[in-house]
Amino acid sequence: HEKERQFEFVNTHTISSSVGEVVCLLLLEDDNIVTSASNETSVKVWTVKGSSNNLIATLSRHSKPVRAMCNLQDGKFITGSSDLSIVIWHKSNQETYEALQVIQNNEKPITYLLGLKFQRFAAALDYGTVMIFGKPGIDFTKEEDEVSSLKSNYEKGQKLEAYIPD
Repeated sequence: HEKERQFEFVNTHTISSSVGEVVCLLLLEDDNIVTSASNETSVKVWTVKGSSNNLIATLSRHSKPVRAMCNLQDGKFITGSSDLSIVIWHKSNQETYEALQVIQNNEKPITYLLGLKFQRFAAALDYGTVMIFGKPGIDFTKEEDEVSSLKSNYEKGQKLEAYIPD
């Protein structure tokens, strides 16, 4: 029974916001920063230190609800939205974030994001499409294991395609 107690979790922080239902959360590489997205177009950035929580930024680059977020290397993170766009964010100073790139996929809403190794990420779109993104010149043939983990998040029998966007 003592061994079971080692893994007992307790609520250490509660962040309250009046923006409605929270649909995704992300703990950034800096363990004191949490991002949240609700059924609105922005992402809230919170500091969580001690018993206090402070809203430090509201990031607005999407025109429809944000549905997915993930960490990317080097302190960057990514948001995906029902507006068919993906935004790569970077912390520009202590409490300011800026959009480094906006990717418009022109296909389907983003439903899931997965950070991969070597500055790459995968985006799952509605209706079973998976897109892999990375810097030009990266060998994408070694993605099988990482893409398989993304595929496992879908129901069995759903058609999935993986391809590299132009």
